Amino acid sequence: MLMTIQNLLNQSPEWMALLVLIAAILPLILLPVVFLGLLGARQKQKVRTYLRFLYLFLPWLPFAALAGLYMMSVANIALGVTTGLAFIAVRLYFVFANASNNGLNASLRAA
Repeated sequence: MLMTIQNLLNQSPEWMALLVLIAAILPLILLPVVFLGLLGARQKQKVRTYLRFLYLFLPWLPFAALAGLYMMSVANIALGVTTGLAFIAVRLYFVFANASNNGLNASLRAA
C-alpha cells in the first residue's frame, strides 16, 4: 500500500499529494488517540463531554494539517509544524472560550 501511495505522490500535483496524505495518514494517527480518550472518559463518567469536545474540535484538524503540510512544502518543517499547531491552539481557545454557547458546559453539568 505504501508503494502505491508513493507512486501516486510522485505523479500527482503538489495539492493532490497533500490531500492524499491528510486523507490517509490523519485518520491512522487520530483513531488510537480517540479510542484512548474514550476509555479515559468512560472511567471518569464523562463520555458525553468528550464526544461533544470531539464534535467541536475534530472537523478543524484537516484544515490545520493542510495548512501545516502546505507550509512544509513551500518553506520548512518547523514553520509547517508551527502553523499547524497555531491552527489547533486557536480552535482549542474558541472551543473553550465559547463553552457556554456550544454545549460543552451543559454536557459537563450533565455528567
